[in-house]
Amino acid sequence: FPATENHAKEVEKVRRAAQKLGLQTMELPEPMRWSEDFGYYLRECKGAFFGMGDGVEHPQLHTAEYEFPDEIIEDAVMLFFTLAIEERSVLS
Repeated sequence: FPATENHAKEVEKVRRAAQKLGLQTMELPEPMRWSEDFGYYLRECKGAFFGMGDGVEHPQLHTAEYEFPDEIIEDAVMLFFTLAIEERSVLS
């Protein structure tokens, strides 16, 4: 897979939407070294690959102990909804 390289303006859109919803954000101090096919999309159009988490007190994804925290679904839906509405207003 190609490198998944976010576009700065798109990252800022995610930050603003999260802030509007009162969601905490953090930027990883080091690039993640796992591959992701989303890199193909970001070669063709501007975007931002981001994750939603439930804090550091939980087992890591892709481990036998991991259990998806259902309580973050509403926040994730609202974040994507906010991004879509804001993008729509920019395009109108």
